[in-house]
Amino acid sequence: MRERTAQLAGKFEIQSEPGQGTTIRVTVPTSYVPNPPGSKHTEPPR
Repeated sequence: MRERTAQLAGKFEIQSEPGQGTTIRVTVPTSYVPNPPGSKHTEPPR
């Protein structure tokens, strides 16, 4: 999950509290284009 989120230029967070459970939050931009035509970039912007 963490790798795929990074590929999409997103944010991955895990929050865990004993007795309270775990929350996993993934946020990705909706306008991200991984490899637009003519692009020489192979990694998402950071």
